[in-house]
Amino acid sequence: ETRQGAVEQFVHRFLDGMPGVGAGQRRPYERGFIRRYMLDQAEVKVFTAPHLSADSYRDACRSALDYAATCGQAWDLAIIQIDEASHMYSGDDDPYLVTKSMFMKRQVPVQEVTIEKMTTQPGELAYILSDISLAVYAKLGGTPWLIPSDNTIAHELVIGLGSYHATNSRIGSAERFVGITTVFSGDGRYMRESRAAAVQ
Repeated sequence: ETRQGAVEQFVHRFLDGMPGVGAGQRRPYERGFIRRYMLDQAEVKVFTAPHLSADSYRDACRSALDYAATCGQAWDLAIIQIDEASHMYSGDDDPYLVTKSMFMKRQVPVQEVTIEKMTTQPGELAYILSDISLAVYAKLGGTPWLIPSDNTIAHELVIGLGSYHATNSRIGSAERFVGITTVFSGDGRYMRESRAAAVQ
């Protein structure tokens, strides 16, 4: 199976679900994103990066943005497929960060998924898709859940943190960087910013 075929199959499963996957009565992703959140049918277009370099991803992103501008439309969501190995790169060398930056500047929400996750066995993939669909729904402006609020507190935030270890070699010492990945208000609204600096 080609990489593009794997991506297209993943998007199909994400949107339409995996009705036959699960054990017993448990079907973790039976309904799919569209039916789960009662959304209109999605129009999908794939823009391929011929290489796994940041420059190649940048060109594919430009093609997607140019296509939307030509059609007089705006993208509702960009799903960016990367390889797990891409996490080794940083800054302008990171295909995901480069692409995310370009889309976020145009107010297009972004969801990253590695090819390794996309090609996971169906039983595990159903749970991965359930988590991804919740994150995407929030990024599209939906309210996936509510936290019981304390009326004495003016504002409540739920902050997601991410980290990675940067190293120049496999045997060298590593530096740990931590940054904010997601922010929700206490009423479940997704709040995003186009950039969040990582700190040591």
